[in-house]
Amino acid sequence: MGEGLAQRNKTEKLTVAALLTAVFAVTALLFKGFVIIPIPSITELRPVNAFPLIFGLLFSN
Repeated sequence: MGEGLAQRNKTEKLTVAALLTAVFAVTALLFKGFVIIPIPSITELRPVNAFPLIFGLLFSN
């Protein structure tokens, strides 16, 4: 019985990871031309750069 719960937990984690990856990719493409602090060839500060931090805080174990 414990193995079934562990498998479901892995499936849920994979689903959440896939959904968050899709959200990140779509948002990165939408904001490709929108740069807050443009420093050519050094950095691009875009709103999508905050997603890994937010996703890590909300969905990590």
